[in-house]
Amino acid sequence: MRMVGEALRLRFDQRLSQREIAQSLALSQSTVHEYLARFQPSGLPWPLPPALDEAALEAQLFRRAAAPPTASRPMPDWPTVHQQLKQKGVTRQLLWAENKATAPDGYPYTQFCRHYDAWCDTLEPVLRQVHVAGERVFVDYAGMTMPVVDLDTGEEARRTSSSAR
Repeated sequence: MRMVGEALRLRFDQRLSQREIAQSLALSQSTVHEYLARFQPSGLPWPLPPALDEAALEAQLFRRAAAPPTASRPMPDWPTVHQQLKQKGVTRQLLWAENKATAPDGYPYTQFCRHYDAWCDTLEPVLRQVHVAGERVFVDYAGMTMPVVDLDTGEEARRTSSSAR
């Protein structure tokens, strides 16, 4: 439990310095400073009213700040966003821009990404692959692909993932 009342008594009745109060109560000097700094703007009189016990004094001096108002911004449909991101050429930036066009008061890009990442954290992993390191090579081709042209015929060759070597 905090010793705010005792720190205030030592300061105002005994006229001790912050350092002396800290040594006397085995507190850090910064803690004593914080107690005194919180007391000054509180508007409480010294000596404290007899009805004000230590718990009530703490409640007066260490009030929690009011919670910020909850955002009334529209939340995107994350399952739809997740499915669209699987399509070729679709990026978070593109989906955010589309969302911003339909909901101008929507989240800025960084918040959009944070909320999406938080939503993704709730998903179960789809695939776990257990393998010995160096036994297999996994290559992830992301984004647009380039056509492969046969130099002899000038014809564009189509390669599927099963024909890749």
